[in-house]
Amino acid sequence: MELFAALGVPVQPSAVVRVSIPDDVSVAAGVIEYRGRQLVGKLLLVSTFDFIASCRPKHSRAEPLSPASPRDWIFVRDWAKELTNQLLGCVKRALAANGISVAIGLPIPLSGDVVRNEIASWNTSPQQFICGRHRMQIWFQAVTASGVELVLTSKHPPQLLPKAGSVTIF
Repeated sequence: MELFAALGVPVQPSAVVRVSIPDDVSVAAGVIEYRGRQLVGKLLLVSTFDFIASCRPKHSRAEPLSPASPRDWIFVRDWAKELTNQLLGCVKRALAANGISVAIGLPIPLSGDVVRNEIASWNTSPQQFICGRHRMQIWFQAVTASGVELVLTSKHPPQLLPKAGSVTIF
């Protein structure tokens, strides 16, 4: 996934080993909804405190973070929210390349039992990724309008779309 590679944290797809999260694991997550005329849904990104912390911008990684620190939890929850927002931005870019426009809502940070409850509310399996000893799970829900089939292929030349990670002023 290019987003995580750009952050210096390359992830690899993995088979889903376990969807439930043990009580002794510190987890952080972000959930975000999107809506368009042709498509609505939401995205949930879940991982460990340590993995989310490792995805921080390189200049801020020098300071270690601890799951025992309430201050650090605020930062990690905020960063989980930002990662979720950036990931859905990548999805939005792919949808735009295929003529589908969606508006993105505000990301919501989750942690602890709230993450476990959110996972239990999904009736789909996640995509799972690994980076070293860390696992990240991503759920993606899409409900299409009647008669719309979601098949992603790039119809538009790449130069017409902004490069992932770039800033577009409008």
